[in-house]
Amino acid sequence: MSSTEMAYEIKRLDVWSGDWGLPSIDHSCLAIQAYCKFSGIPIKVTEGNNPLKSPSGSLPVFRDGNTVKCHLINIFEYFKEQNIGNDVSMSRKMQADNKAFIYFIEEKLRPAYLHSWWIDANAYTETTRPLYAKATGFPLSLYVTKKMQTSAWNAVYQPLQRLDATEQEIDKLIYKEAKECLNHLSYKLGDQDFFFGDCPTSLDAMVFGYIAPLIKGPLVSNQLIKHINGCQNLCNHTNRILSRFFPPTEEDLEKMKQKEKEKKEALKNDVDFPNKTRNMILAGVFAVSAMMAFAYSSGAIRIQDTSEMSIYDMDEDPEENES
Repeated sequence: MSSTEMAYEIKRLDVWSGDWGLPSIDHSCLAIQAYCKFSGIPIKVTEGNNPLKSPSGSLPVFRDGNTVKCHLINIFEYFKEQNIGNDVSMSRKMQADNKAFIYFIEEKLRPAYLHSWWIDANAYTETTRPLYAKATGFPLSLYVTKKMQTSAWNAVYQPLQRLDATEQEIDKLIYKEAKECLNHLSYKLGDQDFFFGDCPTSLDAMVFGYIAPLIKGPLVSNQLIKHINGCQNLCNHTNRILSRFFPPTEEDLEKMKQKEKEKKEALKNDVDFPNKTRNMILAGVFAVSAMMAFAYSSGAIRIQDTSEMSIYDMDEDPEENES
């Protein structure tokens, strides 16, 4: 077997499962799946949804024979060492720029991304925790979601503790830097299909991994999402990757139809709720009235006319009357 054939033997990748028309709900899992698609690297994807089985306690986990890599950038570096993937065909200057932008994204965009999903209280309670709880299943979800939230908090705040700033001040800073990062990426992309021309690289994969869940997922629009939506070329970049490399399967389309149906039914129930409540109240009043009428007509209930009774009659002791 040649070295090229060995290099392209099927590799394994454990990831978080997908949703919203995306192959994964996790940005790192999305990025590595995208890069393998770009480069034609055959991988067997397993939706394990259990980071506790990972050596690092997180997903994705990449396995190639006895080699195990857990962090996205480490997986990119491994591919480069093995001389596989689109990045190896780039010039040294392009490779250096590609790598610089990747580290720039990790430093400037990642904190705001993590904050949007894991630290924002409403987003975590209403979206993130239920999403990952559904993926992991009970009772594992009780531990995993809390652990992931703690990891996100540490990733966002610990590097900035040297600033001697409050959490609110840090939050303001990370979103400011994330927006600036997006502006740089938008400028770099320009009118091109991909960041370095016609061939997508690991930078395209990483940008896709971060942006796709924000514009395709269920998060309520926040300042980061609004800023991304204002960078139309970055949104087009995400949609371009989805249409070219992750076209929906028949199963995906069926799931989307089912979700749309459930959404319409839920909306209809919300609209009908006041009328249903009114009808239930009226039905209850009618039922009670009917029961009272029947009881009265059958003699089960008697109404005594007290209009002729005096106050003295009401105060009389029955025992005195007997005497």
